[in-house]
Amino acid sequence: MVANLRDNIDWNNLNETIFECARTASRLHFLYFGIQFWGECWSGDNAEKTYFIDGKSTECFGGVGKDFANFVYKFIDLGKCRKYILGQ
Repeated sequence: MVANLRDNIDWNNLNETIFECARTASRLHFLYFGIQFWGECWSGDNAEKTYFIDGKSTECFGGVGKDFANFVYKFIDLGKCRKYILGQ
């Protein structure tokens, strides 16, 4: 887990949780990140090799994973994303 965002979830706008996780993953130079348990931000050095290990899940909602499920994202162009999300 790279960040626990559960205390700051805006239940009316889950995009804020997604963007904060994206910012965290981008700062750490990860290409993939996932959101589990509504607001836990997960990633790692080998995320692109391990995120699919348990197969697909139907336990996601609004762009985030529920208990024990990850909604996984991949940066297509990390350079452009860093510029947009971090203002760099």
